[in-house]
Amino acid sequence: MEINCENSTHESVDVSDTFTAGSSSSSKNNTKSFRSSIHQHYKLLDYKSKFKCNYCGKVLKRDSTGSTSSLRKHVARSHKSVTLKGDQEAKTSQLSIDNFLVMDSRDKFDQHRFEKLLVEFVIDSNQPFSIVNSSAFCKFSEYWRAEARLPKNDKMKSLCMKRFEQERTLVEEKLR
Repeated sequence: MEINCENSTHESVDVSDTFTAGSSSSSKNNTKSFRSSIHQHYKLLDYKSKFKCNYCGKVLKRDSTGSTSSLRKHVARSHKSVTLKGDQEAKTSQLSIDNFLVMDSRDKFDQHRFEKLLVEFVIDSNQPFSIVNSSAFCKFSEYWRAEARLPKNDKMKSLCMKRFEQERTLVEEKLR
């Protein structure tokens, strides 16, 4: 819950000065430790139940459970130019679509396996053998691996027929 007290005067305490992030509670001065880095963007008001934003002065109620999500959301929504600690790490560890799609270069390309998978694709999706002649399909396959060489449609037909014969033999053996 957000409470705006811009006209009110409250003595504020800079959280980063009084409360050291990550340190344990001190029994001498009875101060609480704040582990979250979000507290550097706020001052704790004198009655310690509210935080005041360092950027706009908005006063936010301190969550009784210690949750900092409302503080984090306020900074993220209202002060987009401020980079929150943790957000940058999450963005850098997330793969981009380009990095996701590129196969690991350590994987050795195997033309035979490629052709076997292509045959499986043609058969399972009921594609014509001539799909390998399509320039769009060629671009698609080469995008994934530049080494990939599509067989001509006559070779594609013979590969599919070979696979058909293998499957046929397996079925005949099971029926015996």
